[in-house]
Amino acid sequence: MLFGFVPGSHSYTIKQIGKRLHYFRKKAGYSNYEDFCWDNDIPTRTYFRMEKGENFTMQNLLKVLAVLDISLDEFFKDM
Repeated sequence: MLFGFVPGSHSYTIKQIGKRLHYFRKKAGYSNYEDFCWDNDIPTRTYFRMEKGENFTMQNLLKVLAVLDISLDEFFKDM
């Protein structure tokens, strides 16, 4: 099963990605998303939506992962 994907459950997978973003942000030392966004020139509303598992673009995901210095492989490991 790819990333816990079940046909018709894209929202579940996106929410799991949001949880991973939250985890890695905390691991990077940011207790709140606003400071993370301000320090890294990421729109707060965009990032908030990403962490909450709302729809987002791959471009935004790649930007956040670059800021966190995390590869796609590492990010999706164990999903």
